[in-house]
Amino acid sequence: MKNFFYKLISSEKSVSKLALSFCFGVFIAWTPVIPLIPVQTLLIFVFSWLFRLNTTVTFATVYLINNPFTMIPICFIDYIFGSWLLNNVLRIDVMKYNPAWVDGFSAFLCKYVDLSRITGGGPLCFWCLVVGGLVLPLILSLLLYPIMRVIFSLLIKKLDHNPEKLDENYNTK
Repeated sequence: MKNFFYKLISSEKSVSKLALSFCFGVFIAWTPVIPLIPVQTLLIFVFSWLFRLNTTVTFATVYLINNPFTMIPICFIDYIFGSWLLNNVLRIDVMKYNPAWVDGFSAFLCKYVDLSRITGGGPLCFWCLVVGGLVLPLILSLLLYPIMRVIFSLLIKKLDHNPEKLDENYNTK
């Protein structure tokens, strides 16, 4: 795995492009695209092409973060953040703007899962998931960009000063 990342980083010399590709991957991974792999993959390819990002870095980031083990926790965190933002910070009663199908889906889901701890006893809020799933990834991506620039620049410097390390790693595996 370590070798894969070394090879990935060494193929791209632009720190900005690496950091943007990584942060865009974080954004896609945390958005509630009703975690459908084909939709996420399509978004990766289309937006990587449009913004000239490193597709491989974006792809690796998305699927390291959002995978079958993390999809439900990510949607849960998006929902909780959106609920907190809309209800507590902005004080908007979004339940009256809920689409009609959400009530039916919520009633069906309540038969199998106790949602009272998540929703406070009411039905699911569609807008909490959507807003939380767009604002939280945006915040995470913006916060991670400067951090990833530093990390990628250090890794590129390390690889530039010691290129045989990359060759050693690939020859031993």
